[in-house]
Amino acid sequence: MEFRLFTSDEANRLIPSLEPLVRDMVQKKRQADFCFWQLGILRERAAQGERFDQDEFSKKTRELSGLEQEILEIVGKVQSHGCTVKDLGVGLLDFPAVIEQKPAYLCWRLGETEVRFWHTVDDGFAGRRRLE
Repeated sequence: MEFRLFTSDEANRLIPSLEPLVRDMVQKKRQADFCFWQLGILRERAAQGERFDQDEFSKKTRELSGLEQEILEIVGKVQSHGCTVKDLGVGLLDFPAVIEQKPAYLCWRLGETEVRFWHTVDDGFAGRRRLE
């Protein structure tokens, strides 16, 4: 992936093609989290002396591994456009930019209709500011 800087217009033109990928990524992340939770319950029950279902544990482990692989593939596709996935769970993307003559990121989150925010490299999501 080649490094590039984005204008808000350039980032906004990518949103329609990135949004379905990001939506799928978020959904698969939720499924993986649930699967991970289920594995934890199986481990906890075994630690408390309950019957350990090795078949169910193996099935969930394979399911989690498959979901992780799918997520990695989606992240690769998203990032091949030059942006960075910052949060799998909410579908947060950063697009490298220069704003006010400083390195910055244009910031988009799943559910937003367009890129409307930015933040400095040091501030992160908590320092998001509305684009002028």
